[in-house]
Amino acid sequence: MTSDSVSVVVPCFKQAEYLPEAVQSVVEQTHRRWEIVIVDDGSPDATAEVARRLGSEHPECTIRLIRKPNGGLADARNRGIEAAVGPWILPLDADDRLAPECLEQLLAAAAEPGVNLVCPAKQEFGTSQTVVRYPPFDAERLRQENLYHCSCLFPKSLWQAAGGYEPTLPFGLEDWDFWLRCSAVGLCARVLAEPLFLYRRTEGASMIDRLAPRVGLVEAMLRTLHPAQFDPRQLLTLHALIGISDDETLAEISRKIERFPDRHPPYLWRGLIYKRRKSLDLAYADFETGASLASEGDWQAAWHLFETAMQQRRHADVQRILPQLLEQHAYLPWVKDVSGAFGAAKSRSPE
Repeated sequence: MTSDSVSVVVPCFKQAEYLPEAVQSVVEQTHRRWEIVIVDDGSPDATAEVARRLGSEHPECTIRLIRKPNGGLADARNRGIEAAVGPWILPLDADDRLAPECLEQLLAAAAEPGVNLVCPAKQEFGTSQTVVRYPPFDAERLRQENLYHCSCLFPKSLWQAAGGYEPTLPFGLEDWDFWLRCSAVGLCARVLAEPLFLYRRTEGASMIDRLAPRVGLVEAMLRTLHPAQFDPRQLLTLHALIGISDDETLAEISRKIERFPDRHPPYLWRGLIYKRRKSLDLAYADFETGASLASEGDWQAAWHLFETAMQQRRHADVQRILPQLLEQHAYLPWVKDVSGAFGAAKSRSPE
């Protein structure tokens, strides 16, 4: 494909009825160098059949289908982007659409020096006709709130550098998390005033509506994914919030661990819930796994592993964990005191 080719990645789960509209909006683009990658995320409806039919109806177009077990929206996007052959990526949810000039105008903006993200304004349709425009990029503001919707244009190389979408974040906010990942590796965003992204609003519960009751909790989890971007003491406060999660959240986190056993974040979150509930053996096991999988510089699971070992008076484990904490995370405000805490704990232990 050419340097201005775009891979439009369309995850689909229980939205086969809308898929023809999404695909047709890409077929009608004024910019013609594109492919569509439809990802059937283990959908129980006719997603695969509809995708194949759309490919047959448009033999002149490149419309590919990927089928996979259900792993959630972020995982589906990752699979589609991984398979994409275009240098530019545009995620498009199966129930949304693009204005005909969308790709053409986004690529023109992306041609400006240094730009690696282009976000168009959003035109809602269905039960709302609201137009939403987005602010210039500000890294500090991005740490406080999500700035952009999902259907922005970016190079595949940015997705690779950022490590893709995080598939274990429960209930939503995967877009915000991805923009934070992009910001950490270098983001130069251009926003457009033209409403080129068409976002469906319906009377039923949307993903945003389903997220609403837990938005504070999911924001706390999201911030734990970026320990280098947030103050450690703030993160400890958020850990306490995660710890009081309900049984439904615990079950969802456990499902994420089953699907993605090599990803460290859900072990931290579940460990915090177990720790709060005084199930310390379970908490210790999760923190130990999370610490072993965590990236360099992520202190969170290791710290709670140390604290849980102290609570359980696992002095041999504390003695094993403590040097690692001091070596790798001495920058934490409270780590300088852990040697004294360990010494006090040893002095209280029975001979």
